[in-house]
Amino acid sequence: MANRGGSPAEKPSTVGVVPSSSAALVLVAYVGLGVREAGLGLAWQPMRASFDLPLDALGLLLAAITIGYLTATATTGRVLPRWGIGAHLVVSASAVAAGLAAVAVAPQWWIVLVAAALVGLGLGLIDGGLNTHVAVGGHGRLLNLLHGSFGVGATLGPLAVVAVLGAGLSWRWGVGSLAAVTAAVGVGLFVVRHRWGPTGTAQPGVIHPRPRGRALVVIVLTAVTFACYTACEVSVGYLTIELLGGRGMEATTAARWIASFWAALTVGRLAMGAWGARWSPDLVVWIGGAVAAVGSFVLWLTPESVAPFGLAIIGLGLAGVFPALVAVTPRRVGVDVAPWAVGIELAAAAGGAAAGPGLLAVVVDGRGAAVVAPALLGAVAMFVIVHTAAVWVARIGGAPHPGAAETEVAAWPSVVAQEP
Repeated sequence: MANRGGSPAEKPSTVGVVPSSSAALVLVAYVGLGVREAGLGLAWQPMRASFDLPLDALGLLLAAITIGYLTATATTGRVLPRWGIGAHLVVSASAVAAGLAAVAVAPQWWIVLVAAALVGLGLGLIDGGLNTHVAVGGHGRLLNLLHGSFGVGATLGPLAVVAVLGAGLSWRWGVGSLAAVTAAVGVGLFVVRHRWGPTGTAQPGVIHPRPRGRALVVIVLTAVTFACYTACEVSVGYLTIELLGGRGMEATTAARWIASFWAALTVGRLAMGAWGARWSPDLVVWIGGAVAAVGSFVLWLTPESVAPFGLAIIGLGLAGVFPALVAVTPRRVGVDVAPWAVGIELAAAAGGAAAGPGLLAVVVDGRGAAVVAPALLGAVAMFVIVHTAAVWVARIGGAPHPGAAETEVAAWPSVVAQEP
């Protein structure tokens, strides 16, 4: 019988177990994922030069990664109970390592795209499988550490790529080293694969209905909010290097400023993990959007000596937006519909992360890098406006859904620092 009473869902019959030795390896793996996410943004310039590609080919690369990612996350619910989390993570790491290795040695562009899809597949398996396992087991602290580790890697990624290029080495060496590190983590996960406990995701007697009516409208609006948010975040990582370089800044200096964006994002998310439960998630989105808008203005309109500080301001503003949107979902649409809603929202986030930078790269290719900063401001304005519309539509139905407030309070700290 469906859980239509709105009360928090029952605990799964079997919870995830995370052995300490495996947790350490997983944290290292998430640092590596962050390095890849942010480092690839800087590696893209020499990569496209070696294949004689226009800037807008970035859209194809991100689309390939997203296709693999969405394929993996769509199947996690079926394959995770069959494989078990230990084998699931081994396969995930192997796919990422193989994909990165293929990118590093690819002689042709189409091979890079196929390999990028394999990387996306591995990333989706890691994100979907591990987050499900940890969240089901109630390991909120580990969940925060996981995505905090991602932020650490995202901060180090631009610096690592510049170090490789600064040593006179090809971008292929940088990508190849990431593949080697990922493979080593995969070997470690293989050794401890049997120490993981089972993952319990089934809830006997509970059927989650599909959203309809007002709830569906709210979910669609929230999905658009997610897409605009991730388009902004990923565009900062991939395309502000073009903006800063166009203003005459050296690659090493630009990389440090981009690292400051990821560092501010990470610090902000860790701070929200500690104190965010005291604030309304809706308020976090509005304040965060205002701060990010200020940062976009600084990046766009201030003198060149001041403008790069806008990157760190944008990072602080964006820090709490993604987890706040996840946490507020049960209150808006009801606990029983929330699993459907979150799945749709995360898929939209992945789509925005690919489509936003890809489309902006096309514009930059035609009109120059000066459009990057106003485009970031436009993306921030869009997610704030659409979020406000979602709040208004949700309030038309009256009071929050019963039981959702308790779920939100429990979920808000535990989803802080999640990535699409």
